[in-house]
Amino acid sequence: KLLDSVISKYKKSNVLFVGHNDTNRILMNIIIKEAKLNHKKLELQHNTAVNIFQINEDKNHKIRVFNCKKHLD
Repeated sequence: KLLDSVISKYKKSNVLFVGHNDTNRILMNIIIKEAKLNHKKLELQHNTAVNIFQINEDKNHKIRVFNCKKHLD
């Protein structure tokens, strides 16, 4: 419900979600499932990892950045 609410309220906007492990995993699993991506091929998340998803109303979501930790270098 949260994702659907954000999609309808903030069409064509950038939205930042910040969370901890369990919250992030739940949200990513919803996005990956809706995008019909194979979540088993995705690596475990690093601490402070950055993920950027393109979320579409038609649920054809895309991963733009996944598990990035370049900001730590």
